[in-house]
Amino acid sequence: MKRVLIVGFTENLGGVERLIYSYYKKIDRSKLQFDFLINVEKVPFRSEIEKLGGRFFVIPRKTKDYIGYKNGLKSFFDNHAKDYIAFWFNSNSLANLDYLAYAYRYGIKRRIVHSHNTMETRGTVYKVFHQLNKGKARRMATDYWACSIDAGRFFFDEDVVKSDKFRVINNAIDLCEFSFDKEKRVEWRKKIGIADNVTLYGNVGRLSYQKNHEFLLRAFKGLVSKHKNVHLILIGTGELEENIKRQIEDLKLEKNVSLMGRQFDIPGILQAVDVFVMPSHYEGLPIAAIEAQAAGLPCIISDTITKEVKFLHSCEYEDIASEDKWILAMEKAAKMSRSNDCTAIKKAGFDIEEETAKLEEYLLS
Repeated sequence: MKRVLIVGFTENLGGVERLIYSYYKKIDRSKLQFDFLINVEKVPFRSEIEKLGGRFFVIPRKTKDYIGYKNGLKSFFDNHAKDYIAFWFNSNSLANLDYLAYAYRYGIKRRIVHSHNTMETRGTVYKVFHQLNKGKARRMATDYWACSIDAGRFFFDEDVVKSDKFRVINNAIDLCEFSFDKEKRVEWRKKIGIADNVTLYGNVGRLSYQKNHEFLLRAFKGLVSKHKNVHLILIGTGELEENIKRQIEDLKLEKNVSLMGRQFDIPGILQAVDVFVMPSHYEGLPIAAIEAQAAGLPCIISDTITKEVKFLHSCEYEDIASEDKWILAMEKAAKMSRSNDCTAIKKAGFDIEEETAKLEEYLLS
């Protein structure tokens, strides 16, 4: 049995964490096991993964204890580098390449850099380091992965994206989990407190600048002024949670918007929703939008998001420069019927069953 070292799991229940766990549940663990190098004790799915044989190793966070972080990295690689056939670095940015540098220095044979986003927004310093580190990442990595072509171009030069060392690893999901279930719909609408005659809009994503909740709330205020029986749920946590709470109060939307925090049963919650909305400033290839379409939901997503994520005719792109356009789009989507056909999603390569077999082959080859 071979082991792969994974970096990129955080305390947040985000797309990276959900994606890797989805693949991990399906791999043949008699042939392949995942271990995780993390900076906090509590990360999503840790107990589930440990029960299945995965291991977690914790070192201090770089920004909180630099000396402890560097000592922890050295100690870990001194003791465990020989255990791994591959190192899999998952990130939204190349600003910090310490983990890749250690994997390179300690001779882990396969060194995979996997891009999960299309933009660095944490400030000028991070943007500068991201650009400076592109060349280093190219030299130290052996394999170049991304969730989409655009995400690949954010991390790698065009000649790398066109090379045989580059792969798009699809943000695949378990399609069966998301198929429409009337009982779950009734159960979740009861939990949330949504009456049958209310149109429920939903957004899944970290409460951060990237997801553009400020715009969504302003547009939803306009919708509420025209339609009383509408409600919006925001699923996720993040650094802007307090700002979003204040905005909800300022717009007097307390009765029409619910912050639901971290939720693990996304398939169940999506049964309760009628329309999925995602006005993100940018995305790599958002798992949440794939899941929403797998649940058959009409979707309105930002026109800044890759066209690779559209599978259903009821998924529409809209301009995030116009709240009025979003109000009209939300009204239109509410009149659409739910779809029960996942054929296009499966054909595009987003069925976890089929994609896991490919991932195993990549990692074991």
